[in-house]
Amino acid sequence: MRIVKSLGISVLSFILFLSLTVFSIAFMLQSTVLSPDFVSTQVDKIPISDIARDFSDKLISSQITQEMPFLKDVALNVLEKQEPWIKKELKAAVNT
Repeated sequence: MRIVKSLGISVLSFILFLSLTVFSIAFMLQSTVLSPDFVSTQVDKIPISDIARDFSDKLISSQITQEMPFLKDVALNVLEKQEPWIKKELKAAVNT
């Protein structure tokens, strides 16, 4: 009888361990990545113009001809001016 009791306790303990692990991971994801408030807060912290400046050296420079180097500065200035609107639209997309 002790063997059956020990086996039952060990199986139930293992099931409890698995369920606590799965539900704790699900709760953590629900509280962070899947939460619109958390994602909106993270969108505010993203320096979009700085990221675009880093990418522009690689992407825009290869596309622009030698006669028009000013287009890179114009594109970055437009992006800096539109950054609040971009963040607002990202937040709206997250909330939907």
